[in-house]
Parts: sequence; structure tokens; C-alpha cells
Amino acid sequence: MSLTSTINQPEIRQFLRDHVRPPKLSLHHPVALVPRRTTNPGRMGTAYDYAVRFGLQARGWAEHSGLVADYAADIGDEHRCFRDRALDEMADWPSAGPPSRHNASGCLRLAMLDLFFRAPSHAEMIEPSVADCDELIDLCALIPWTALRPHRTCFLNPTFGMGSRAVGGADADLIIDDTLVDFKVLAKPMVKARDYRQAICYALMANRYGANGEDVAISNIGILQGRTGELVTWPLSESVSPAEHDLVLDTVLNANGGLQRLSQADVSA
Repeated sequence: MSLTSTINQPEIRQFLRDHVRPPKLSLHHPVALVPRRTTNPGRMGTAYDYAVRFGLQARGWAEHSGLVADYAADIGDEHRCFRDRALDEMADWPSAGPPSRHNASGCLRLAMLDLFFRAPSHAEMIEPSVADCDELIDLCALIPWTALRPHRTCFLNPTFGMGSRAVGGADADLIIDDTLVDFKVLAKPMVKARDYRQAICYALMANRYGANGEDVAISNIGILQGRTGELVTWPLSESVSPAEHDLVLDTVLNANGGLQRLSQADVSA
């Protein structure tokens, strides 16, 4: 069971309602600057994630890290060829300015592989459409690169050790210094309760278990609105008091016996 499905369980949702305060935010751009044209918004959101990742790497602000799409490529020759073509299309990603249609096509291919790995029955390998490529290029033109430039550390799609394993695998979008950032490419820009709760749970996992095997100290949460380019941030302590960090995290991770199952496995090993 994923973190998303865990926090959407009625009893966990009520617990988080009682213990996690909503951030005091107001969006400057409540209307999308790039309207949704794609017929597959999930794929577009994942492609946007890859676009930010490759943009950070092209600027020299982040090191290359493993791709979820690589796991799908291990399944068979067809998926491996699809992945290799995607990487070829993205090899000349610009260090400034928006990507080319060629680059955008590569992002959409990786997104298809990513979704295939996570939910094989809901994904397909098709040629990216020109319309989808152009929509992604328009979204990339809004990315606030200056706000995403790290001063010390940058983790792309970080995972959180035992915390991620306890909920069946969980990876966030980005950690920049002391801020965990989640991307949302919504038709109507907003910060939904499930989105800020999920980001907060990622932050609590990172503070306890580390990110990609390294110790981190997350003190801020950020939500990047892909269709406006607006990054909103707030202190983690505004939503969860430090005294309740362990209570909130333990309740979420133990909702389906995740931590207990891992502990038993360690004992058996």
C-alpha cells in the first residue's frame, strides 16, 4: 500500500485532520497560466517531474541519480529500447531556457515507462504527441529556476529508507537544502489537504530515516504549482509541532503494520 492510499484511509485522514494543521497560504496565481490540454494529466505530471530533474542536472545543480524508468526498462527489450530513445532525446537538454520538442518527447517517454513500472495495467508505450510535447515546453518555461537553485544539497526523487519501505515504497520529488518540494501540475492551481499532508509525511520520514542514505534536516515544505510556476513554502513547524513528529509519523507508518512487518523481517534475517 502506498503513502497516498494510506493517508486517504478514513481513520488516518481523521487523525491527520486532528494533528496536522493546514498551511497559511494564498496563491498569487489561482488560475493556470498554461491550461491543461493533454488527455493524460498523470503522464504530463510525471513528465514535468523529469523535466525539472534534467533541468537541474543541465545547470550543474544536481548529480545524476537512478530513474524509476530504468526499472521498467529491465522488463524487456521493447521497454529498454523505449528508455534508450528517451535518453538520446534528452542528451542535449539546455542549461538555460526551455527544452526543445525533442527533449520534451524524451520526458514523456520516460513518464510512460515510469507509470508502467508503478501501474502496468494503466500505462501504454506510444509515440508522444506534438500537442503534449508543446504543452510540456510551455510548462517548462514557467519553472522558477532561481528559487530551485540549491546552496548546499539537492536530492532528486529522494527515498527514505525504512520509512519508504514501510508504506510499500515512497519517493518525493525534490529536496533543496532544508526544504522538501512536491510538484503539482493541476488544472486548477491549489494546495489540497492530501497534498500537503503527503509532503509533510515525506519530510518527517526524511528527518528520521534520511534521504537517499544521507542525514537531512527538513524544516520547510514547498509545493511547486506547475501550471503557474509558483513555489509556495511554509515552515514544517507551522503544520506539525516538533513534539508530535514521532506520533504523526508512527501512526502513518504503522497504519497497515508497515514498521512492525519490517521489524519482524529484520529479526528473522
